[in-house]
Amino acid sequence: MFNQTGIHPRWHDINLYYHQTMLASLEGLSLDGGRYFTSSPRTDGVSLTQYHHWDVAFKYYIKNSVEYIVHEFYYHPDGDDETIAHDRFMECILVFETDCEKANFKEYLKHNWENKQNYTNNIWLPYFEEIEGYNMDVIKEEYLNSQILQKMLVEFRNE
Repeated sequence: MFNQTGIHPRWHDINLYYHQTMLASLEGLSLDGGRYFTSSPRTDGVSLTQYHHWDVAFKYYIKNSVEYIVHEFYYHPDGDDETIAHDRFMECILVFETDCEKANFKEYLKHNWENKQNYTNNIWLPYFEEIEGYNMDVIKEEYLNSQILQKMLVEFRNE
């Protein structure tokens, strides 16, 4: 979210109904000053130690999930501001084909995260405006990790 031009997201509720029956309730996200709206991706991570906290966290969609279908529904490429905001958002989001692929990728991460420096070539870190109350070093690290994860996912799929 912090690689957007407008860095202050707004959160919304997305309720999907069929007649009077609510089928799903999702969290929505308005980015870049309202130029782009999408469903919020899910969050997961990998613990690399015996402790039960994520050492590496990531945001993701699974194709054909409700979140992903709604994400695609709201995106109308205009070749301008919405497209730029969408592309910047998706630079940081992993998209898996299935839950099984995600589970296998998490195992791959556990065995390969120690080599993460091999994936840092050609990663551009955008300018991050200082935001009061946020540790910008953590945000920069999370952004860098998201880019490393994107490269690792490509390599994982090629193996």
